[in-house]
Amino acid sequence: MEKAPSYLGTAFNDIRVRNLPGTIELADPSPAIAHLASYAAWADQSAAPFYESVHRAAEIVTATIEAQGSSHASAAY
Repeated sequence: MEKAPSYLGTAFNDIRVRNLPGTIELADPSPAIAHLASYAAWADQSAAPFYESVHRAAEIVTATIEAQGSSHASAAY
């Protein structure tokens, strides 16, 4: 998000950023897992074990949903 205005500014004249804070509630872990997995293209730019991290996050989200009925994530975009 921080770099989006400069990237988009090469093609568009009027770029505005609006912060939309909120909370996402998930009753199914699939969207969260798919979102994390979508960063695979940048995985080689980090020394972090990407696929293992996505797998562990999937375990945590799944366990939270099973225990509490849903998982919540705060978002500030």
